[in-house]
Amino acid sequence: MGSTKADKAVVSCSASELANEDETLFCDISRDKVTSLLDQAGFYKETRALIDKNPHERYVLVYGDIDRFKVFNDLFGTEQGDRLLAAIGSLLAGILPQGSVAARLRADHFVVCIPERLFNLERIMAKLDAWFAAYSSAFTFFYRLGIYVIDDPHLDVALMADRALIALRVAKNATGTRKYTFYDDSLRSSLLKEQEMVGEMETAMREKQFQLYFQPQYRYSTRTLYGAEVLARWNHPTKGLVGPGDFIPVFERNGLISRFDFYIWERACQTLRVWLDTRPAQSIPALSLNLSRADIYYSGLCGSLQELMETYRIPREYFHLEITESAYMDSPDQLIEAVSTLRKAGFSVHMDDFGSGFSSLNTLKDVPVDALKLDMKFLDARNNTRGGIVLASIVRMARWLDLPVIAEGVETQTQADYLASIGCDIMQGYLFSRPLDQSAFEQLLDGGHCLYEKVSVQPDEQPDDVWDADSHMALLFNRFVGAACIAEYVPTREELEIVRGNDAFRELFQYDDEELKRYGTNFLRALTDQDRMLFTQELDRVIQGRDEGSCEFQIRTANKDVKWLRVRLRRLSQAAGVYSIYLQFEETTEEQTLRARLQATIESIPGGLAFLDVTRTGVHLLYFSDATVELSGFTWDHYEEQGKPDVHSMVHVDDRDKLHACFQALLDGQKHASCTVRLRHQTGEYTWVHISASPVLRESDSLCVVAVLVDVTAEHEARLMFEEQASAYKRLYEAIPCGVVRFSADGKTRLISMNRTGCNIFGCTDNEDFLAYAGDDPFKLFPPEVEEKQRSSIAKLAVGEKQIPFKCQAFRKDGATIWISGIIAMVKDPSGQDVVQSAFNDVTHNVELHWTSR
Repeated sequence: MGSTKADKAVVSCSASELANEDETLFCDISRDKVTSLLDQAGFYKETRALIDKNPHERYVLVYGDIDRFKVFNDLFGTEQGDRLLAAIGSLLAGILPQGSVAARLRADHFVVCIPERLFNLERIMAKLDAWFAAYSSAFTFFYRLGIYVIDDPHLDVALMADRALIALRVAKNATGTRKYTFYDDSLRSSLLKEQEMVGEMETAMREKQFQLYFQPQYRYSTRTLYGAEVLARWNHPTKGLVGPGDFIPVFERNGLISRFDFYIWERACQTLRVWLDTRPAQSIPALSLNLSRADIYYSGLCGSLQELMETYRIPREYFHLEITESAYMDSPDQLIEAVSTLRKAGFSVHMDDFGSGFSSLNTLKDVPVDALKLDMKFLDARNNTRGGIVLASIVRMARWLDLPVIAEGVETQTQADYLASIGCDIMQGYLFSRPLDQSAFEQLLDGGHCLYEKVSVQPDEQPDDVWDADSHMALLFNRFVGAACIAEYVPTREELEIVRGNDAFRELFQYDDEELKRYGTNFLRALTDQDRMLFTQELDRVIQGRDEGSCEFQIRTANKDVKWLRVRLRRLSQAAGVYSIYLQFEETTEEQTLRARLQATIESIPGGLAFLDVTRTGVHLLYFSDATVELSGFTWDHYEEQGKPDVHSMVHVDDRDKLHACFQALLDGQKHASCTVRLRHQTGEYTWVHISASPVLRESDSLCVVAVLVDVTAEHEARLMFEEQASAYKRLYEAIPCGVVRFSADGKTRLISMNRTGCNIFGCTDNEDFLAYAGDDPFKLFPPEVEEKQRSSIAKLAVGEKQIPFKCQAFRKDGATIWISGIIAMVKDPSGQDVVQSAFNDVTHNVELHWTSR
């Protein structure tokens, strides 16, 4: 295998170290064919070697996977799925620091081992978020991470991975918006408790700790018992009565739900057998029992049920089976086959929670069920609302198909009366009875009648005007307030259920009433983890007393359009821990697009970008880009913390006046100001930064300023070096014991400078005095006949002659004539430019002696 980019990123040594290793290293490593990362065996081997080789290094093991990867494969095909996995492999190879190990263990499960000192979870997640957001606009990705900080380097690597996997499972099962979980002993303790529950299941079944509860179903028109749904409670010997919400998910996660279901079916058969033996057959109601999704996959399902019926001699009409509509969405072909097989064997199959799926009509068309069960939490049973019209249409359609309809979750007399008025006669809910244990249910059977008592459970308090279809408030709600809805928020479960939306709301989300009810059972689940967290925070602030909340989020509509929305929230009422919330929406997709373009512009700027709040009393950070943070070497949070008091505190104390003057100039009305200062670096050193600032918003006592920060450390150091060299050259220049004059070699022959000795020869105090005397013309110092010779000499130098001696007369500043003798040559100045330089001495005395001697 060639040494690809992925190869170099995932091995536990640097490229220079690899050069000294056995050349067959890559051939010995076991790799995943799809991603070119290590596979499980290779990961365990390389991680073990890495930890053993670096006993003083502490490592972090991160286990991650992609939510709904199977859905992605189903939608786009396995080829695209493999392409996604390969791209993730390349991503990991690119973002992991040196000295890390990465692998794909199976399916969409990836694991990495990183030195703790190089582990930056925030940076890794930011890169993952950005990468997944850019990968495909047709699919929204979610990932979860389980993190184990290796505290026992001697632990088997497989057990390390298991601990990270435990943390991953907790992250995936969390009801909040958390993307990751760190492993600790409490997770292990939770797992042990779950395993304890799993281990106790067989004993609980053997000792009949699981108790059957029965919720009656009534025929409303006759007020007589129609049947009962069988539910389960665990009467634990030490923990008391445990609800199904605590143990059913555990059994499902551990593959025990089918075993538990069979146990409940058998207990129900035993109960029916006792009733049939001791009571008149006409007084025995049919029992409805749930089939889990796992049961659908069991090929022997029908045979096992038939065996129960034969063992306990139960007629099929007393044993009804309930399947959920969502099971059709998961595996439609298997569900259709299972239902068809059960019905051929004489079982009655009911579709539970009908209307809660995404394609109810398709489900009804494809799955040959015997009855529909409607949960009232999905549909509003009022004849003057659109929800009521949809409910009436479903009941009418079911009647056309000769399918009985059972409405469950009926809680008020108004609901019951309306259901009866549209032809739904079989009902179940707290209006009639809560679930009863076997003793209480048998008392109901033995009471000589099956009439229910009308004990109404009133709905949570709502603003009456909004729910009255004929009120002016309802007219405003539907026509004039924009896209709006009313929802019920249960903070303990982080559930936000849409209970009514106006026409603009349905148009915005492109859902009709039926789809709205399905979509709105928990609105928060439709959001990304980050958006759900922000939305929940605003909901919590509103229910805690703030008048109004607001946030922005991204949503995918019914026809797969992606929209950005801003929502404003206001609390309406509260009852029994359930809060009624008014939500008003406006689309901000174009605004977000502009923001994205601004972000792209920011990222293209060659340097950092910061937005600052500037006042006479201080300067505070409003926003800063990643590039700005990188200038300091700090993390994002640390950089923000550093700048909280005032950005001046981040600058070298000797440069703070310069920064202050820059911002004061802007406050005084300048449109632009700049300065170069030293910015504190995480290493304790300072970085030279050039700051260029301009105001973008000016208020009476403050400015919003945008500043571009460019690292000029290298340039500044080069300038200092040049200045030092120039200073040394100047000192040498001034110390030469003869006159030195320079003038330009660009054809214009302008005077540049004269050293101190030369100035004295010409009767001048310094260079400035000399330039004031001579001006720009060097030939002003000589008689006309000398000027011609000097120009000739310069011309010869220009064509390559090295140096030319001369002796001539010149004029001092005081008017005296002197004789000078020297050499003229072409030289380089400190900046590398060609200049004409003449070195000379005053020989007036020698000339006079010569003439005197003659």
